[in-house]
Amino acid sequence: MSVVTSSPELVRENQAPGLVRLVDLAILRFAQAVGIGVAVVLLVSITTGVVVRYLTSQSAGWINELPDLLFPWLSMAGMVMAAQLGQHILVDMGVRLLSRGVGRGLVLLTNGIAAAVFLFLARQGLDVLEVTAGESFPQLGITMLWAYLALVLAFLLLGVTALTTMARVLTAKTDPLAVRADLGGGDMHGGGVS
Repeated sequence: MSVVTSSPELVRENQAPGLVRLVDLAILRFAQAVGIGVAVVLLVSITTGVVVRYLTSQSAGWINELPDLLFPWLSMAGMVMAAQLGQHILVDMGVRLLSRGVGRGLVLLTNGIAAAVFLFLARQGLDVLEVTAGESFPQLGITMLWAYLALVLAFLLLGVTALTTMARVLTAKTDPLAVRADLGGGDMHGGGVS
């Protein structure tokens, strides 16, 4: 097996079916929008906190609570974007040493396990949301459910991403590690198996 880099041909050969691509693009755009929105709000709130403290020698309590509410959303966005773009942590050396068919099977197996685990965690997270619905941030007055919802949503979106990765692997003509190249992330970790 030789290692190849992303190319227009590799992207075309691993183009996802329409519905899979549409689902992946919707998940990716959602995560990007959340990430950008949360980053902007955090930047503005931290800047506001610094200015308020400088001018009044006091802090605004709600500014201190905002990162607790929003950081899980920023984390969710980052995890989902990384998975969607194939830029998450992946030990691919073993896959590269296997034949294409066995490597494809291994990628399918690991994504199947990931999908099952993430969807199970999303389901269990619904129970956590019931508990946290009764707790709230004192200054903001917002229920803590909103912070924990980010984790539940992350598990759900990561589970769906694992399922769409499986669909991509099943329909890909070449490298199972390059199935996310059409989303703009290149193949997983810069090279592919040919």
